[in-house]
Amino acid sequence: MKGSLSEPFRDREVRLNELFRKVQAGDRAAYRTLLEELMEILTAYFKRSLGRYGERDSPQVADLVQETLLAIHEKRATFDPNELFGPWMFAIARYKTIDYFRKHTREKPAAEWEPLEATLITDDSSGEFATHEDLETLLSVLPEKQKALLRKLKLEGKSVKEVSAEFGMSETALKVNVHRAMKTLKLRLREEME
Repeated sequence: MKGSLSEPFRDREVRLNELFRKVQAGDRAAYRTLLEELMEILTAYFKRSLGRYGERDSPQVADLVQETLLAIHEKRATFDPNELFGPWMFAIARYKTIDYFRKHTREKPAAEWEPLEATLITDDSSGEFATHEDLETLLSVLPEKQKALLRKLKLEGKSVKEVSAEFGMSETALKVNVHRAMKTLKLRLREEME
C-alpha cells in the first residue's frame, strides 16, 4: 500500500482497504459493513463542506452521500488494492462537492465563486487519508509555478497573503493562477474517473 498515514487513521485505512478488496471479490457482508462506514465518513465530510455555507443540515448532504456511494460502486473495478482507499474515495467526494457548488453558484454572481473555490482548494477535511504522494502525483500535471503555489497553500498551509508576498505577485494574480491550476486538476480528476 503506497503513501503514509498518521497513526490514528492507519487502522481505519487498513480496514477500509481490506473491506473494499472483499467487496471487489463479491463479499456481500463486507459490502454492507463498508457502506455503513462510508455513510458515516461521507456524511461528516459533506456536513463540513456544506456547513461552511450554512447548509450543514441540508437534504443535499444525504443526496451527496448517495451520489458518492453510487460513484464508488460504479468505479469499484478501477480501484487498485495496492493504493490507499481513502484518497481514492475522497477524490470522488471532492468531485461531487465541486459539482454541487458549481450547480448552486450558476445563479449567483461570479464574485461569489472565488471565495468558495478558495475554500475548496484549501479544504483539508479529507486530511485523515490524504497523503503527500497522492498530492504530488496530482500536481505533476501542472506547470512548475502553479505546483509551487499549491504546495505552499496546501502542503505548507500558508495563507494567500503570505504566498503572494513570497512570490512577488498580487493576491489577485495568485488567485487567478490557483484558479487555473484547479481547473486543470478538475479536468484531470474527471479523466481519471471516466
